[in-house]
Amino acid sequence: MKILIATIIVLNIFLLYTNIQRQNRVNILEGQLTKCEQQIISTTQTNEDIQLPVSLINNENTLSLITIFTERGCSPCIIEEIKLLNDMYSEYEQFINIYLIRGSRGYLTRMGAMFRYENLTTMPNLLNIHIDNPVSFLVDRNNTVQLIHKAETGNPEKSRRFFERVESLFESVYGNYYFNNSVE
Repeated sequence: MKILIATIIVLNIFLLYTNIQRQNRVNILEGQLTKCEQQIISTTQTNEDIQLPVSLINNENTLSLITIFTERGCSPCIIEEIKLLNDMYSEYEQFINIYLIRGSRGYLTRMGAMFRYENLTTMPNLLNIHIDNPVSFLVDRNNTVQLIHKAETGNPEKSRRFFERVESLFESVYGNYYFNNSVE
């Protein structure tokens, strides 16, 4: 009986020790996650200080949407972004600039794009943002980035909400553009 009690005590001590080690690992991982979230928040809070290379912006409009693709992104993300851009492009073509970095000729068209885009042979300096999935920037007339969106694998809802926001802003800013220009 004493051996059984001693075994149970030793087993309890061992289990307590392993639980403490696991909790320490969880605490370390939570700390790392918190640091990553704080970096993301601090990056997004300074959008007004971010500017894109002037070579990516082809107009001096109040707002412009710049979207950048690569062939390295997940296919469903690329197809979803293309579908959303197709919907907006027909109405706001002159306010949207789309680029494919180091892509094969006709790649986006084969993926369903019904918009014009430019192939770039070199990767522009884009604010230390790693571009694999499509990335979009809403830029004001001062070339300052107002919104940044990066497509996420398995989260098409995020992309849909971003493009709805941009389309709403375009409608607010450019809503009377076509009316005013057709009257003259």
